[in-house]
Amino acid sequence: MIKLDYKLYNTVSFRSFLKRYINENYKTSSALSRKIEIIDLFLEKETAKLTAKTFFNVIKSLELDLEIICNLFFKTIPSTKLKSIKSSKNKLEDLLGPYFNSKLELVTASGIKETTLNELFDNKFDRIYAYELSAIAIAFGIKPHIMFNYFYGDGKPPIIGLS
Repeated sequence: MIKLDYKLYNTVSFRSFLKRYINENYKTSSALSRKIEIIDLFLEKETAKLTAKTFFNVIKSLELDLEIICNLFFKTIPSTKLKSIKSSKNKLEDLLGPYFNSKLELVTASGIKETTLNELFDNKFDRIYAYELSAIAIAFGIKPHIMFNYFYGDGKPPIIGLS
């Protein structure tokens, strides 16, 4: 089973990452200082573990590209695509495979805890951490930014296995 180290994706790591990113990409002092204020405002009350909702809201408030930030911040997540999501030579298996995964297979591929997965099935989306949502997206072959938009923005339901 994959072991996810939440400390790589926690609030402190995210704050440091964003401040580096902002410093590299915004040279005007007014834009730079305003974006730093937004980061501090959103993250001051966040727990050590960064929730997916806060992650999404910070990125949107900063008017950053969610896809770019997801690709950079979550690039080291060790999750793997579920076996049934990978292409085979059988068209029926490719079509139906995503629907025949057990929770255990998803937990194994993503590295998240089964209790977290159960909370999602109970509609407790505010409790999921940003790295967990990214790990689930990877397991289903979905780009993480699409999952964030679906759960917290106005994104359409993603197509499993289509990245």
